[in-house]
Amino acid sequence: MGKKILIISNEKDATVEMVTRHLENMGETFYRFNTDRFPVSLKLSLSLSADKPSIVLEEDGLAQTVSRAKSVWYRRPTLAETNPNLPEEYNKFIEREVRATLWSLYTALDAFWVNPPLTGHHLLEHNKILQLKTAAHLGLDTPETIITNDSQRLLTFAKEHGGIVAVKTIASHFFATIEKEEQAGIFLIYTNKVSEKEIARYEKDIKLAPVMAQVYISKRIELRVTIVGEKIFSCAIHSQDSEKTQHDWRRYDFENVKHEPHELPREIEEKLLRMMKLWGLTFGAIDMILDPDGRYVFLEINPNGQWAWIEGLTGMPISKSIAELLANPPVER
Repeated sequence: MGKKILIISNEKDATVEMVTRHLENMGETFYRFNTDRFPVSLKLSLSLSADKPSIVLEEDGLAQTVSRAKSVWYRRPTLAETNPNLPEEYNKFIEREVRATLWSLYTALDAFWVNPPLTGHHLLEHNKILQLKTAAHLGLDTPETIITNDSQRLLTFAKEHGGIVAVKTIASHFFATIEKEEQAGIFLIYTNKVSEKEIARYEKDIKLAPVMAQVYISKRIELRVTIVGEKIFSCAIHSQDSEKTQHDWRRYDFENVKHEPHELPREIEEKLLRMMKLWGLTFGAIDMILDPDGRYVFLEINPNGQWAWIEGLTGMPISKSIAELLANPPVER
C-alpha cells in the first residue's frame, strides 16, 4: 500500500468530502485528522529517534501512522471547545500546549503541502500589505491602501482620493449577537463604501482599532480566481447586477448575481502563477476587480479560501484538481 494522504481540518468542514470522494474513486489512501477532536477524543503521539520522527494518531481504538504521508492538505484546523468544568487558567494552559503540539506535528511532517502553514497561515493570512506589495512588485495593478487608527490620516487619505474610500477589516471577523434570543445570529463585517463625512462622524471610534481603507474602484465584474497547482479557475461574479452585492459580493445574492467562468489574459495568469511560486503556495483563492476600463486589479489572496460555491455554480472541477494534486504531488518540493 502506498503512502497516505493526510487531511487536517475539523469535523464540521463538509468541503473536505468533496475532495475525498475523488480520492476514493482514485483508490487513494487518506486519513482525516479533525483537530477539534484533539485531545479529548483523539490521541496524538509524536516521538523522535535521532532525526526520524514518528507520528501516530489514534481514534476509536484505531491507530494510524502518518509519519511518511506523501501529501498533506492543511484545510481548516480548529481547536476543541474549552472544558466548562475547568478553571479558565487551566483551559488556557491546555490550549497553549495543544497549539504547540500541533505546530510540532506540522513541522515534523516531511511531505508535499497544500499549503505549507508556515507561509500560507503564519506569513500571508490577513497580511494585506505584504500581499499587495508583492503583487505590485510582480506588475499587477493594486489599489492605494492605508491601515491606520489615526482618523486625521484616514480623512486626508479619503480627501486625496475623491472623498470616497472602501473600508474593510484587516482580518475576517464574525460576531455573534445574543441581545435577544430570537434575533441571535452570526454576522460578518463586509467591505463598505465610506465618505469623508462618515469617517469624521466615527473619529473617536477609529482610534480604538486600526482601519484599512483603499481607493474605491468601480467594478465591471469581480473575480474569484482559484489556483490549484498550475491550474487556474477564474470565476466572474457579476456583483453590480444587485444592489446588495455592489460593494462586497460576500453579501451573496445568487438569484440575481451570475457566476460564470472567465478567461483571464495570459499576462495576468502568468503574474499570478509567479506570485504563487514566489510564496511557495500550491493553492490560492484570489480576489480581483475588472474595472470599466478593462483593468485587472489585485485585492488579496486567501491561502485557504473557500471555493465550493464556485464549483457548485460553474461546474469547474476544483475539488477534483485538489484531489489530483494530493494524489500526484510534484516530484520536486
